[in-house]
Amino acid sequence: MREFLPALTQAYNVADLLLNPDGISTKPYSRLVVNGRFFELVGGLDAPIRDGDVVTLMRPYAPAF
Repeated sequence: MREFLPALTQAYNVADLLLNPDGISTKPYSRLVVNGRFFELVGGLDAPIRDGDVVTLMRPYAPAF
């Protein structure tokens, strides 16, 4: 996951939606799901991503403006 996040955010221009300013940790209101499970439950940033895995970016709610 650690190597995958930069590729995801660059390919889809979603860094501002997904990542904190440190560029690595995710914002509390953005969720990454790997094969139907929250990425924190499958190893967090150390979770392996393999060919065929489905990674989903979820924003269950938007922050207040």
